[in-house]
Amino acid sequence: MRFATTLFVTASYKTLIVFSIFALRYFNVSIILSYFVSASFGLLVCIFWSYKKALVPTKSKFFWAVNGTRCFLRDCGLLGFFYCFVYGSIPRVSAIFFTTSFLLPLFGSIFFKTPISVKQWLFLLLGYVGLLLVLHPLMYASGHWHNTIDIIALISACALAGSNTVLKYLTQKKINIIDSLFIGNVVRFAMSIVCMMIFHGSMQENFQAFSGNYGHLAIVLLACACAQNAAQAMHVYAFRWGQLPFLGIMDLWRFVCEVAGGYIFFLQVLDTEAFYGVACICTAIVGMLCFEQQDMKTQKGINE
Repeated sequence: MRFATTLFVTASYKTLIVFSIFALRYFNVSIILSYFVSASFGLLVCIFWSYKKALVPTKSKFFWAVNGTRCFLRDCGLLGFFYCFVYGSIPRVSAIFFTTSFLLPLFGSIFFKTPISVKQWLFLLLGYVGLLLVLHPLMYASGHWHNTIDIIALISACALAGSNTVLKYLTQKKINIIDSLFIGNVVRFAMSIVCMMIFHGSMQENFQAFSGNYGHLAIVLLACACAQNAAQAMHVYAFRWGQLPFLGIMDLWRFVCEVAGGYIFFLQVLDTEAFYGVACICTAIVGMLCFEQQDMKTQKGINE
């Protein structure tokens, strides 16, 4: 029952993220404006829910500091994530972000001393080979803009992997979900305000493009705000219940949705090198998951 619930929650939050990506790109809505509306909506929901349930905020300064850092990494990664998907090739960017799946166990080993067996290290190396294949066109791409999108995507993927690794550590401490969502929306709200001040001109042009259709803009922004906040809550629950390799392999669902959507809506396809790279990364994730389950059964037998 727990496995089925985790599977459903993980697939749902990834689907909501994909929906938000395609809505912003299809309707050409500003990413920063969507972030601002989503953060404002999320803060109102958190404040209302806390007041209704008379919830007491977490008093641990360590929690607020670590969770704030996690949210900053996550929002930097998500801003890059949305930016690359809106302005880059969807299948290619999706292939690069698929690398977060095998970065999770690596970061867990580095920062939280999570044990990794020799066989799992071999699969990690296979994942890195896949990453090199995905990034191979970066070496001979003729357009500088194409290179920039790839670099932003790779940096954002590392930021998301770091954020998710910290989240896994925090969920083991049984954190308050509302507090986690609140600090996440505070960070997102602050970042959106700063970005609005920096990119005021481009945002104004985007807003003027909807002249006479502000109702459509409001509907898209509200739908994206609901999707992003629901995904944020499901994200925390998924990392509370699931193991890192399992959560990593569930990125395959998001990847398939993004590649299929990129072809259906924008006629974009994955290049050959990136396809082989994704195959290597997927094999690495499946292998790590299988060996982790085997190690857990072995450890359980020893304890019994």
